[in-house]
Amino acid sequence: MHTKRPRGRPAGSGIDDSRFLNEVADLLLANTRLKPTTAMRRVITTRKGAWIAHSEEAMLRRLQDKWKAHKAVFTAEAQRRQQPSVTISDVIEAGIALHAAYRRIMTPENIEKAIRTINAVNERIREFAEPLTRLQQHPMFRPENLQKFAYAAERIRDMDRVSLQISQARLR
Repeated sequence: MHTKRPRGRPAGSGIDDSRFLNEVADLLLANTRLKPTTAMRRVITTRKGAWIAHSEEAMLRRLQDKWKAHKAVFTAEAQRRQQPSVTISDVIEAGIALHAAYRRIMTPENIEKAIRTINAVNERIREFAEPLTRLQQHPMFRPENLQKFAYAAERIRDMDRVSLQISQARLR
């Protein structure tokens, strides 16, 4: 007795399209506004001749079906590929370059220049701060005097309002 074959076309073509779907995932990750079908069309047109299908539309449909089934896997792989990988040799090279830069910068002449610059900046700050300190110590800036000035300023403002109202009344 023989087993019956199911009717219709067999499921799956057996063709490995993972490299194309990886490219689709990379495109989608690089451009979040891109839609999957648009990314697939770009891959199909740029890789023309590298894929096996009756037509571009057949290839597109096959990629769409596989994308729908395995989208999460391809997206995760694309994200993993996007992450930079740092090796120990990268760290060593960076350390060597940093040390060389440090040695070039930290010469006695440069250190002396930095000290002179810092001293000049400190002197300018002192020149600016001393008059402010003297001004702050002036009797006019004592709290009780400041309250008097604030009260006087408020009275002057009130007088301006009154005079403005009088002048507006005269214009009528």
